[in-house]
Amino acid sequence: MKALRLTLAAAVLVIAVSIAAYASVEFFPLSQVKAGMKGIGKTVIRGTAVETFNVEILDIIPDGGFDGSAIILAKFSGPVIDSSNGIAEGYSGSPVYINGKLLGAVSSAIPYSDTHVGGITPIESMLAALPNRYRGDYKANTVVPAPITQHKPRFIEQDPPKGSAAPQQPPEGQPLSLVPLSAPIVVSGLSANSMRILEKAVGNSPYLHLASVGGAGERASGLRKGLLSGQDASAQLKAGDAAGVSLMTGDIDISAIGTVTYVDDNGQVLLFGHPFNMAGEIDLPLQKAYVAYTYTSIERAFKVGFTLHPVGAARQDRAAAVGGLLNATPDMVPFKITINDIDMGVTREFNVSITRDPSWFDSLAMTAFSEALVRTLNMQSGGTARMAFELEGVGLKEPLKRTNYFFSNMSPTDIVWEEMLPLASLLSNNIYREVNLAGMKVTVDFTRNRVNAAIDGAEMLLPGEKPKEQPAAEPMKAEDALQETTVEGDASAPGGGDSAGESSTEVQQQSQTNQDGVAGAAAPSSPAIAQPKTVHPGDMLRVIVRLQPYREKSVEQTIYFTLPSDFPEGPTSIIVHSGGGLLSIYNEFGGRGRYLLGMGTFVNVPVSLHDLDKIIEKALSTPLNNEIVVSILKPGVDPSGAQNAQASKAADDPNWEPDFHVSLPTKWVIYEEQMIPIIVAKKDGGDERQQPPAEPDAGEDGES
Repeated sequence: MKALRLTLAAAVLVIAVSIAAYASVEFFPLSQVKAGMKGIGKTVIRGTAVETFNVEILDIIPDGGFDGSAIILAKFSGPVIDSSNGIAEGYSGSPVYINGKLLGAVSSAIPYSDTHVGGITPIESMLAALPNRYRGDYKANTVVPAPITQHKPRFIEQDPPKGSAAPQQPPEGQPLSLVPLSAPIVVSGLSANSMRILEKAVGNSPYLHLASVGGAGERASGLRKGLLSGQDASAQLKAGDAAGVSLMTGDIDISAIGTVTYVDDNGQVLLFGHPFNMAGEIDLPLQKAYVAYTYTSIERAFKVGFTLHPVGAARQDRAAAVGGLLNATPDMVPFKITINDIDMGVTREFNVSITRDPSWFDSLAMTAFSEALVRTLNMQSGGTARMAFELEGVGLKEPLKRTNYFFSNMSPTDIVWEEMLPLASLLSNNIYREVNLAGMKVTVDFTRNRVNAAIDGAEMLLPGEKPKEQPAAEPMKAEDALQETTVEGDASAPGGGDSAGESSTEVQQQSQTNQDGVAGAAAPSSPAIAQPKTVHPGDMLRVIVRLQPYREKSVEQTIYFTLPSDFPEGPTSIIVHSGGGLLSIYNEFGGRGRYLLGMGTFVNVPVSLHDLDKIIEKALSTPLNNEIVVSILKPGVDPSGAQNAQASKAADDPNWEPDFHVSLPTKWVIYEEQMIPIIVAKKDGGDERQQPPAEPDAGEDGES
């Protein structure tokens, strides 16, 4: 009982403090709004100077607001409004006052109409976005099998002004279709070539509009200034100021520009008068902004500009407003990108911070990486790249490091999506323990040379069998193969391992279909079907692989391995391919396990792994794009359906794997694939084969 009294006393105290904070600015009650009332609005149309415009109340639209409550219909006039021929994108949040009392924020208009008329979101609706109103710890909540009411979040509600009444009805039959003004997204440090990725991320958002490109020049350090006088760059935000909510900061800045509606004595800020992205709780930089110009438009005018400096963090993204806190520090993911242009001897480094919001994270990281490549290489053409990345996180035993190799006939911007981002998503969304991504680093060494080789042919030889006559091919020299190995069968461990002493992982979302795409596991080709050979568990086998480097003489590589003695019987295939990606159907990590993630990038893991550290270890040990991989599917397992097969087999044997595989590194990025049909059968008593030859010593030319 005593604890209950203390809790109630604390709640009363918080409400009292909250109401006292609101008292610094008096509100105009919605219940007292009448047609014909006049007031003023505040916004910035050039520079940072706050200017006023005239407001006349027309009516109230019940249930017309973004949160389902009322919205106020008003007419706007004056020189400020005339300069943009109506209210513009970026006016969102412009405070409106009647008799010096805050009524609400300009928030909506009807496109292709008279934008001197628009909607005002009442301040009473916007208060729900104040950050300090949400104090619930809901980690213990459940809805299965029934809600536990004692753990639901506490909401500190602001009492409506006394005398509130039902809003007035609009004129009967009046057609209205108010839509959010949309906060214009302004960009600094990003070239037009990289804007296409960002355009897809913004999509058809009703609350955001990609309005402008600030140019690809480097962002100046410290405070930035425009040409107009009257700037007060060091000042905090006040009502009417232009402000930006940022998705990315640093060498590239991507921010949605709007207007500040309200700032209380506790540093709580309300802006926009409509959602940013309806994400609920957010943690994004809140910055003071500069408006370079306000454009007129047939559809709707819009502001362009740039952010000046951070002032706090946006913490709530609700239906009627965005709420933030001054002097707060947002939690973003630092991303360092280093590009080495080997051909030109140029190295450039880019540093950005990206929102953790999973709906934006991948696209923004991709945008930053694309811009770093384009700006360093000064082109969007193809080449060969070595990419090393490092992920740091609170909750990891050590940073995740991996190096892989790629070729693309077009701009190789997708490689960060294939390698790093799915692993970052795995860390953020894994079901085993919390990992807070603390930073990402990517280093790319790039050459315009085409350093790749096709798997042009493959032949499997039984013990004692001689190879068929083939067109002359150069034997692979010692320096051409990073490793020449006889591998004993082990269905649970990947073969080949690291390249050049570096641990490495690859995430590739598409199979390679031809030599012009990013190298990886290729889609099956359609060669003439050969008669399958019969092999026995325990046989030492040889696969001779013919590689065709780009415009060089072909070379051969022989891979020796022993088929495991417990390999099941039946018809199957040997698949010779590159290391592929974590999602490739031919990679043992992906395409054959269970989904670890509920949303975002899907990364599959073997069903036998139930520990995040082991999952990470397996991912980092998967073969690379410069490795030849020989995979033998267990009979009855189709690569595309291996996940279901593994799930059923694992019920009896948790260590069951859908294939046996070995790998061998080369000095090229490998693409294409070959399939060799075989039949696995027990040894017949009369089946006497020659013993396999002893492992040969490397000759002068390194051939096996």
